[in-house]
Parts: sequence; structure tokens; C-alpha cells
Amino acid sequence: MDVIADPGSAKLQALQASLSYPWMPPAELTERMESFLAGNADSAFALPFRQPL
Repeated sequence: MDVIADPGSAKLQALQASLSYPWMPPAELTERMESFLAGNADSAFALPFRQPL
């Protein structure tokens, strides 16, 4: 993963808040990631995580 500018970990906290842990079905992950990306203008860093591997 590349280093991103995230003073105070605001982006990381917003991303983590949108996910239920520790596990979720792939469809739920996709839905939550799409919602996070749509609701956060500065969220391009999370694009690679839209689909589970």
C-alpha cells in the first residue's frame, strides 16, 4: 500500500467507520466501499479496495 497524506488519520478513521469488522460477505464489502467512495470526495486512495481479492 502506498503512503497517503492523512494528517490525524481522518481518512483511515472514516473508512474504518464504514466497515463492519472483522468479516463481511463480499457483496456487503462492495456496497459499503461504494457508499464510502460516493460520500467522501477525497477517497480515491480506497479505490483498489472496492472488490475483495
